[in-house]
Amino acid sequence: MDNSELKKFIQIETDAQKFEEFEHKIMSCHPKKLDDYLRALLDVSGENYGQDLNAISRILSENKIHFSDAEISSKIDAIKKEIKLKNFESTLIDSQAHVSIEQLDNISGHEFEEFLVILFKKMGYIVESTKLSNDQGADLIVSRFGEKIVVQAKRYSYTVGNDAVQEAVAAIKHYGAQKGMVVTTSSFSRPAAKLAISNNIRLIDRSELNQLIAKHF
Repeated sequence: MDNSELKKFIQIETDAQKFEEFEHKIMSCHPKKLDDYLRALLDVSGENYGQDLNAISRILSENKIHFSDAEISSKIDAIKKEIKLKNFESTLIDSQAHVSIEQLDNISGHEFEEFLVILFKKMGYIVESTKLSNDQGADLIVSRFGEKIVVQAKRYSYTVGNDAVQEAVAAIKHYGAQKGMVVTTSSFSRPAAKLAISNNIRLIDRSELNQLIAKHF
């Protein structure tokens, strides 16, 4: 066996050993379906998961888990967003956490809704999330002193217009609420402000939201 063949043999053995170690770590998580395998991949490989995609694909094939490259990519993105959201929630729940209005500029709309869940709870409200689907114009439903209020969350960098107010108005009737709110990291247009006054909708803009953050975080 010459040097080139020896090097090739050593490389093959090394790769095989690395794969066995990786496979052992993945299977120790007891995955059963595609989502489980991909969660295990992220747990084992962290941000370097990309270098182990071929290995996880091989493991999936060996365990007769059907998949496509597009499906793997889509599910990994969804799982990463879910993990990021849970980490964000944990930070908010931490009594020592400091939150600034500037931080909210860098989060997603979903994370902003989760932030408002924590904020309203700190303000003494009972909070129900509509879980991002079929919300019928309300991202949250909050209640206090027997009064139900629907809340629209707008993590925007531009001015919020009439549509958000109209959605809140529709949600009041749908959920049998007494009032509505629209909360934004931005500001409201003059027409939106006028429409809100005539429809019993409270508008919380960036300035007021910043005051609430300072008071409750």
